[in-house]
Amino acid sequence: MSYGYLIGSMGKSRDLKISPDMIARSLLQNWGEIEIRTTNIGSSLLEWRISVENSLINGNLLGDSQTISLDTGGVTVVAEFAIWYRSLVPQECKLFLYSGPTWQYPIELFSDTSVEEIVGAINQHWLSA
Repeated sequence: MSYGYLIGSMGKSRDLKISPDMIARSLLQNWGEIEIRTTNIGSSLLEWRISVENSLINGNLLGDSQTISLDTGGVTVVAEFAIWYRSLVPQECKLFLYSGPTWQYPIELFSDTSVEEIVGAINQHWLSA
């Protein structure tokens, strides 16, 4: 089953801007089989498709230059991606992982957040609903 996720900031961190070129370079350096393309379609600046651990991650850098959207069947892969993205963003900027179109039960991402913590929160709050 596939679920939609967003990784973004709130409050004062809304001033954050991530370069599509920087994300593209980092994706190429850190993820295996990947297809990347720039786009101006809809609200997306950059789109990618990653094949990892028998899952696909379809991702986008949205037009606000800070929010990532993910569509994948693998909860663990989402957690790994969220931790990776957290490592790219300055620590003073708060980042949260959300599920789908709701902002219910956001998971704040810290530099020491673990895959297990994210997977546990996703299973507890989003997949059990």
